[in-house]
This record gives sequence, structure tokens and C-alpha cells, in this order.
Amino acid sequence: MSKDETEYTDDFAAGLELMWGQGFMSPGGSEEAGLIVQGLNLQGKEILDIGSGLGGPSICLVSQHGAGRVVGIGAKFHREPFCYNSFGMPEGLIWEFLV
Repeated sequence: MSKDETEYTDDFAAGLELMWGQGFMSPGGSEEAGLIVQGLNLQGKEILDIGSGLGGPSICLVSQHGAGRVVGIGAKFHREPFCYNSFGMPEGLIWEFLV
């Protein structure tokens, strides 16, 4: 497969966001992220986000649930600038993308 066949284009990512919300590539949005961590105390915790996609869930974990650090691991390294441009950096977020 060529690189073009294995990576999301900016247009495709924008279409996903139109359907599911800023930073999200699948249904549920920030409400779904909240359900996943419901009942957990994330204040100041370090979290590993495997398959971090466009960054929406990571941003929610910091801005809405108090996580101190999120490390995003994904195969789409070129998405990092997209995430920064879409959200800026919430205070306290240290966001690392590993490939």
C-alpha cells in the first residue's frame, strides 16, 4: 500500500469531525469519553491514549477530567500539528505523540 492509502487526508479528517465533533473520529464525542472514565479520579494522573487519532479524547481527559498528562500513541504522526491548531494546548497538558 502506498502512503496515500494508509493515512487519513485532511479532508477525510475534517469530514469525520463534521459528523462526530471536533477532534473525534468516531461517534460519542466528549460525552462518550466521560462515560469511559466515569467513577475514576483522573486528577493529575498520567494517561496513555493508544490510537489517539485527532486528539479529542485526550483533550477531554485533561480539560474536563483533570488528567495531568496524556501521552498519545498513534500511527498518524502528521496529525500532531492538526491537533495543536484545532485545540491549542489546555493548561497542564503535556501531549506527546509517539510513532
